[in-house]
Amino acid sequence: MEAFIASVELGDWRGKTSIDVLLAGYNFNYQGFEHPSLKYFKEEYRQDLKQVIAKIKELSPLTEFLMLRGGEPCLQRPAVEVIAKKAVQMQLSNVLFTNASKPLDLKKLLDQGLFSTVVVDFIAPLNEKFETIAKAGTFFKPGIEVALDVKKSFEILKKHANNSRIGLVFETKIIPGLLFRKQDLLQMASELQGIYCEWRLKPGMLPSRQGLEKPSTKFLNQLKKEIKKEYPELMIIVED
Repeated sequence: MEAFIASVELGDWRGKTSIDVLLAGYNFNYQGFEHPSLKYFKEEYRQDLKQVIAKIKELSPLTEFLMLRGGEPCLQRPAVEVIAKKAVQMQLSNVLFTNASKPLDLKKLLDQGLFSTVVVDFIAPLNEKFETIAKAGTFFKPGIEVALDVKKSFEILKKHANNSRIGLVFETKIIPGLLFRKQDLLQMASELQGIYCEWRLKPGMLPSRQGLEKPSTKFLNQLKKEIKKEYPELMIIVED
């Protein structure tokens, strides 16, 4: 089997060494996406999974974590499944990074118990603002329908996290001019109600917005304080 994989290399997971597998293919036009070169299935990324797994095996003595990042890994679910199964055999803990836009593929992966942790790129409120911020719609599927798919994924993730099957982390970039208003963050907080998870707020910046600075830690902590007033049960972590 072949897949579109940009790299397999050592990385960092919360201060610990990890193996990072970067999968190509991304289905949003979100301006805050960190790896624009991974958006398309470029021929240069095509690899035989035997080679990918051999590289993971070579690096496996150095760590206990395998990160499957993208792009959107669920766009290549069969390949992700093969890699994750082999990693489990190597006694690695698998961490999946996803934008949660592919609920059926996500469910198939989680139902097999292949991942210890899922990290969700929670980009925007799941209402009319989702298309404006995430730029997730296409001619065939409007953004609001993609937002509904994300909601379905949240329900799947809730079931697994609340039954202690996975650790669950939502990450949100606070970006000036894009996502920074308290009312948007409160709406996002409401969508996490009842889900056992961490919600990490991170400062972000768009290269195109010259003259603006990244939000300060003070600003993010103030947002956290305002959110906690209405949703005190949420576990919110501010990242520098």
